[in-house]
Amino acid sequence: MLRPASRFGAATSASSGGVPANQPLPLILDLVIAGLDSGLLWVLDGDPVWSGHGTLKPCVVCQLKIADDDTQYDVVGPRGSLPVHVKCYRIWRTKSNKLRKRIR
Repeated sequence: MLRPASRFGAATSASSGGVPANQPLPLILDLVIAGLDSGLLWVLDGDPVWSGHGTLKPCVVCQLKIADDDTQYDVVGPRGSLPVHVKCYRIWRTKSNKLRKRIR
């Protein structure tokens, strides 16, 4: 089942990290904006330096584990190398590009 790029599918106990199934998960864009505002995330300049199978670590954006059958990016930044889902990374990258354009 494909999930829309900007939103996670319905919550399940395996994918939601404990979010009740009847409660919608937040938009990834909202999580990226909150992460940038809090300093958890930073404006991206470079591309991830590694991609491969998920390592079951939580994604820095959505906090859901990256399954071993998913692709994981490790993004290098001021806090080291952090794991992220591909769809979360793409939204983070798009938001970063827009922010950098505003600064110039």
